[in-house]
Amino acid sequence: MKKLLLVQASGTIRKGLSVTQSKYPSLALGIVANLTPENWTIEVADSITGNYTDHDADLVAITAYTPTINDAYSISEHYMSKGIPVVLGGIHATLVPDEAKRYCNVLAIGEAESVWPDIISDFNSKKLKRIYTGSNTCGIVSPVRNIFSPLYNLTSIQASRGCPMNCDFCSVTMLSGKRYRTRPVEEIITDWKNIDQQFVWFSDDNLFGFSETDREWAGKLFSEIIKQKLQKNWMCFAGVRSLMDEKTIALAAESGCKLIYIGFETEDPSILKGVNKNPVQTKHYGEVIRLLHKHGIAVLAGIMLGFDYDTPETIEKRIDFVLDSDIDSYFLTVTTPMPGTRMFDRFNRSGKLRYTNFPTDWSHYDWTQVTFKPEKMTILQAEEAIFKAYQKAYAYKQIKDKYKQTAKNLNSSDTAILNYLSNMDFRDTFLKQY
Repeated sequence: MKKLLLVQASGTIRKGLSVTQSKYPSLALGIVANLTPENWTIEVADSITGNYTDHDADLVAITAYTPTINDAYSISEHYMSKGIPVVLGGIHATLVPDEAKRYCNVLAIGEAESVWPDIISDFNSKKLKRIYTGSNTCGIVSPVRNIFSPLYNLTSIQASRGCPMNCDFCSVTMLSGKRYRTRPVEEIITDWKNIDQQFVWFSDDNLFGFSETDREWAGKLFSEIIKQKLQKNWMCFAGVRSLMDEKTIALAAESGCKLIYIGFETEDPSILKGVNKNPVQTKHYGEVIRLLHKHGIAVLAGIMLGFDYDTPETIEKRIDFVLDSDIDSYFLTVTTPMPGTRMFDRFNRSGKLRYTNFPTDWSHYDWTQVTFKPEKMTILQAEEAIFKAYQKAYAYKQIKDKYKQTAKNLNSSDTAILNYLSNMDFRDTFLKQY
């Protein structure tokens, strides 16, 4: 029987947000496992197992994010030196293929569903190609979950892919396409029933979609969870404009939704316009927060610091907006031009990037560091302003005050504790980077 080793690489120096991401087992590896014939044995190496190189295998498949890609390359070279063929895939490998192909035997570009069956077939025939280029038109396959360590007390599920918004700083459209693709509700429910954990993260970029039809589909999903009495505590990502449908919000709450991550990014419409994101959304922030709170759902705000035209004053103003609002928890990332985005290409062409010794310097692109020279600040001024923002926003007093505010607004100590723990986790993630 052949053996497949599945690897989720994690950072060894500055983990950045991979600390948060590694708390969930990799959906990508679970999907690859489902697409692998039953006559293979499968082993997983990830941040939970903590052992990446002491394994025997007939084939190795590795996935990684941009800030952890150098660890992936190192792991790949280790197994290639032992004569074991290595397949490298994932978002970074897909968006930077000319670099990635130098560090593996086989490069998988695109979604696993569109390439892995051919890779396995060609491996069995001893005819592996150098590069497999897939598409983003395939259906979404459920992951195999029993291959992961039982130490994971959180897990994720995916119900849709694709985003038509194509913001300058985001690589989702490049990876998953502009068309919003949804899974059949019955398939999601089957996947849901295989989840043992009591807290689930919908990893979709916008679970509520971008149209009335999308929200009808989401409503059917939530209704089916309620109908079959499958309620669990869950969270998701969603856009501001998609959260103005109270009927769907009410169903989400009844099915167990406790927290929604919303990409506010900034309160300044001119900055949103500058990164190709609809500035009109700023007019609806208060309305969306009130609507979610009405149904007992907390708001986790995605906020970005250090835009190209930010100043120390605008960054401080953004933190004041977060703290003065009814936002419950907040994810304060540093604006980072990721490979494959228009922002990266523009800054690279103009010489604004601070770190360009690739692939080594990809470790800096972890959403916690200033990686380019802003127009209105020096790099040092940007770093100082962002550090002050972290100190202010993630001060113990502010986190405690947000806990009390959430408990009052939602009349739920459990949800307040969830957001308190989130803010403490973010404090640990961001303040330790400085």
